[in-house]
Amino acid sequence: MATSITERINFSKINEVIDFPNLIDIQSRSYIDFLQMGVDKAKRKDGGLQAVFKDVFPIESYDGSIVLDFYSYDIK
Repeated sequence: MATSITERINFSKINEVIDFPNLIDIQSRSYIDFLQMGVDKAKRKDGGLQAVFKDVFPIESYDGSIVLDFYSYDIK
């Protein structure tokens, strides 16, 4: 049985190093955008947490006697 020799490429000595982004900052900005922090309740866009609530609500009981609706949220 013949064995073949495969060429190995060595990547251990790369001269050029890339700058990694600040992953904590990216996550924090994404969270702020999702919550729309600092945006007035009346001026929130239909995205992020606002869109989630609007998609889920109104919740209605099986017999239709009770309806739970969403108006706004406030995070302190």
